[in-house]
Amino acid sequence: MMLVGRQTGPIRRQPTRDMATETENLTQPQRDRLAFIELRVRFLGEIRRQDLFTRFHIQAAAASRDLATYKELMPGNIGYDSKSKVYVRAELFRPCSTSAQRVCFPG
Repeated sequence: MMLVGRQTGPIRRQPTRDMATETENLTQPQRDRLAFIELRVRFLGEIRRQDLFTRFHIQAAAASRDLATYKELMPGNIGYDSKSKVYVRAELFRPCSTSAQRVCFPG
C-alpha cells in the first residue's frame, strides 16, 4: 500500500500481520531460526546464511528457505546486499516483538 505524506513524499506501510497465525504451521526449530534471524538483524544489523549454518547446523537450502520465509512474514525488514552477500536491516525495520524469541514466533 502506498500513502502520500504531506511533506515527505511517498511512504510505504507494511500490512499488519498476525504472526501467531502465520507461523502455526512451522516446526519449533523453524520458529527458533526465524527468531534468531529477527534478533541478529535487529541487534547486529545483518545476517548471512553462514550464521544459520554455524548456529543450527543446517544445510544451505534450509538457510535460504528460512531467510525467504522471514522476508515473506516480515516484508520490508531486510534487504540483500549482493556485493557483500549479506542480508541487512532495512531502514524501516520493525521488530515483530520486543519480547523474547518464543513470543516473537510463538508455537
